[in-house]
Amino acid sequence: MRQMRGKTIKRRDAPKTAAILPKGALCSKDHTSNNKGCPAFKAAFKKAYPKVPRKGPISNPHQTTHKSYAEATRNQSPHPNQVGEIVSSFISNLRSLIDPLISLLSSVLNSLIAKGIISP
Repeated sequence: MRQMRGKTIKRRDAPKTAAILPKGALCSKDHTSNNKGCPAFKAAFKKAYPKVPRKGPISNPHQTTHKSYAEATRNQSPHPNQVGEIVSSFISNLRSLIDPLISLLSSVLNSLIAKGIISP
C-alpha cells in the first residue's frame, strides 16, 4: 500500500497512466520531483547566481608570482658585504636613538644634583 495524492492505493491496483504524475514541491506542476527540473527552481537559481561577464582574457591562469616551497627554502646566504652593510645600518640607527636619550638622562641627573635631590 502507498499514498498517492492523499489516497491509499495498493500496489497491484495502482493505475499505470500518465494522469497520475508526481507534483513538483516548489511549483505544484506535473513533473518529476527532482528540483533541478522544476521551472521555479531554475528561475530562483538564475536570480541567486547571475552570470558575471569576464573582464578580459586570462593569458595563463596557472602562472603565479609566488615562490615555490623549494625556492623559498633554498639555502641562499647573503654576500659578506651585504651583511656588513646591514649591521652598519642597524648600528647607526641604534646610535641615533640612544644618543639623544643619553644626553636627556645626563641633563636630568645634573639638574637633580644641582637641586640637591640626589648626591653625586
